[in-house]
Amino acid sequence: MDGSVILIYAPIDAAAARYPRPPLGLLYLGTVLQDQGIFPQLFDFQHQDTSWKGVEAAVARAERCLVGFYCDSENIFRVLNLSDRLLSRYPHVRIVLGGPHVAHVWEPYVTENRTVVRGEGEYPLLLLAKFYLADEGTLPDIPGIVYLQDGRLQANPISLGPYEDINHLPIPDYSLLPRKDSYYPVLMTARGCPYKCFFCSEGHGDHAYRPRSIQNVEQELLSLKVFFNDNLPYLSFADDVFTVSAQRVHDMCDIMDRHFPDKTRFGFFCEGRVNILAEYPELIKRLKCAGLLRLQIGIESGDQRMLDKLNKGFRVEQIEKVVAVAYQEQIPSIYGNFMCGLPGQTEKDIEKEITFAKHLVDLAPGRLEVSMTVLTPYPGTEYRINASRWGLTIVDHDFITGRMATDSSFIETSYLTRRQIEYLCEHFKSEVEAYSLEKAAVSLSSQEIKELFMLTAERSLPIVLVQKLSQLDHARWILHLRSRENHRFLFELPDHLRTAGSPLSVVSNKVVQFGETFLVNKYSAMEFELTQDEMQVYQYFSGKLNFGEIAQRVSSERSLTRDCALRKCMDVYLKCEDHLAAIVLL
Repeated sequence: MDGSVILIYAPIDAAAARYPRPPLGLLYLGTVLQDQGIFPQLFDFQHQDTSWKGVEAAVARAERCLVGFYCDSENIFRVLNLSDRLLSRYPHVRIVLGGPHVAHVWEPYVTENRTVVRGEGEYPLLLLAKFYLADEGTLPDIPGIVYLQDGRLQANPISLGPYEDINHLPIPDYSLLPRKDSYYPVLMTARGCPYKCFFCSEGHGDHAYRPRSIQNVEQELLSLKVFFNDNLPYLSFADDVFTVSAQRVHDMCDIMDRHFPDKTRFGFFCEGRVNILAEYPELIKRLKCAGLLRLQIGIESGDQRMLDKLNKGFRVEQIEKVVAVAYQEQIPSIYGNFMCGLPGQTEKDIEKEITFAKHLVDLAPGRLEVSMTVLTPYPGTEYRINASRWGLTIVDHDFITGRMATDSSFIETSYLTRRQIEYLCEHFKSEVEAYSLEKAAVSLSSQEIKELFMLTAERSLPIVLVQKLSQLDHARWILHLRSRENHRFLFELPDHLRTAGSPLSVVSNKVVQFGETFLVNKYSAMEFELTQDEMQVYQYFSGKLNFGEIAQRVSSERSLTRDCALRKCMDVYLKCEDHLAAIVLL
């Protein structure tokens, strides 16, 4: 049965990140099949080498073929189009759809040759593969599937079979991916969520929250350590909430410290729950010591009325406390999201949200990134099921008149039209982003800004300040060069290497002379001046001479001692580096 099962992830947008997130759900499915002697092929359209021709070639080679698609509310129509193309050309193909969208809405998508899996897919897909490829079993015996029988829909009861105990799932095999170095590693320590926020479908159903044992998580962490050659610069914990309990956080941090004591080769992202972190603020320090680089918290609103309507289960003052402590503990990047289009929300309420968001930025200047998304009535959520009870009108149930990525609204409220919701969301983001950048500019030292560039270059950390500064030509060059192994900031180098490095000015630097003064990168947010004396040193920053050699020339040209010339050279260089206009070439 080798090559007879094909798994496809086909998002609307190719990933913009240098290292996209792997399709973890498909990796689990593929690994379960592989463990049972069924060897699938995984096609991820985030990867630039993945092509539809490759999919069709794989289908054409197989005598029988089961093709599985991951479906969310954004890509469902693309998936239907692609599956129809396969069914029209290859009569031996059978299609299976799974994922969060079809787990709640399946009726429109089931045909004679297209089956839907509701809920977790590992056990149903394994049985479907045996049924279609080896004539084992019957469709009525496969749990969780929806299929057509004699022209009528049949929805089998959900069962996870041997994987009811989540620890029985195998460790995802990253070798199924097109190229391991094309992704950053992801680890999920639990499935589901113990909370029941009304805008989210997680936390509902028979298998709401199932944590893995600490030992099981440790086993996967060791597997990733081996697979990625003892270097996990940015591990993403994919749990909906990583900080479910204080003891579990401590246990997780202990295993990370045990296996990754060198934090220059290890760091991670996780999503924290406000009420837990506010009740146990010491957890933030523990996470930081274990390697936390980016913390995400679901803020949603600074209005207690709205938080209660969302069923969030925490208070506004707890949000403030978590942000303040995260800043105090020097978490490099903190991300918080607000929501627009909430039940009863008015235009004035959004202005209050902007004020509160700016207040949070004041608590963590240069560290906190705040954004806003539009409330989307996803299938399975309280706001979808009981929209009218909450004063919401769903104007597009299928989400075909816009995209989640661009914050399109698919609802109207008692006070706001969909276009007003979209405008207010953009208004919030532009106002708060501008304020955040302004605060960062005056709050962060040049050293702190360079450290953020270093983290972004090494770990692909999505820091908004770096993203905005990188719109400047010279700063974008610095980020590009710093991502290479032989380019470093001066502060990163040990003393014995400092004079051996060669200062390199950025090729896109614009230098304009005004009398006795030279202005570098005029009109840039990081413009600076050099005197004529300093400019004579700057001219040597071509990457051809090291600091010691430049100092020797300056010493002879100006009759200075070598130490004095070296200090002058370093001072001019640091002025350039602090304004993201130079870097050291090793």
